[in-house]
Amino acid sequence: MKKSLLAVAVAALAAASCATMGFGKVELGADPMVDNVREWTRSAKLYRQFNTTVLVDVTYNSLRLRGQMVESLAKARRMNADQVAELIAAQQAEHDKYAQFYLAMYTPDSSGGALTKKDPSWIVFVETEKGPVFAENLVKIQPEEIPWGASLPYDPRFRDFYRINIPRKAAKEGPVRLVLSSLMGEVRATWDNP
Repeated sequence: MKKSLLAVAVAALAAASCATMGFGKVELGADPMVDNVREWTRSAKLYRQFNTTVLVDVTYNSLRLRGQMVESLAKARRMNADQVAELIAAQQAEHDKYAQFYLAMYTPDSSGGALTKKDPSWIVFVETEKGPVFAENLVKIQPEEIPWGASLPYDPRFRDFYRINIPRKAAKEGPVRLVLSSLMGEVRATWDNP
């Protein structure tokens, strides 16, 4: 009996010594940007027989997504009204100039940079009634360079990432249709209410 009582006392003492001070209740919630980014992301796959030709996830950085990002940043960084207003103005100016897309692309035979090579095997453009409008600026980037890169609704591994800026005139009103095309086929992403 004394041994079991001693064992209980030692266990209680050990448990008490392992306790740490805390800051009170910590609430962990889901990242609200994941759902926002998912709403603006389109996925496409192109296969030839049983082989993968291309896997694409593309996010349209719409004015609404930009606003949701500003709201999340303002809350996370405890921004004051002037900082928020400055960020909103910068996002509005960029949105007015470009239709911006972030594209994640996997091609099994790619050594990277499938869209930025001198003679790329794939081209990307926005389809309009007057014909295709090509990117004014297409840059290979790292996923960390995406403003909401920590909130991607897909697995970023084994992909090349690109930021695509297409002149705003191409995506002014109505549906936005981004096309990724090659001799192997094409994939399309459409946003009906940008």
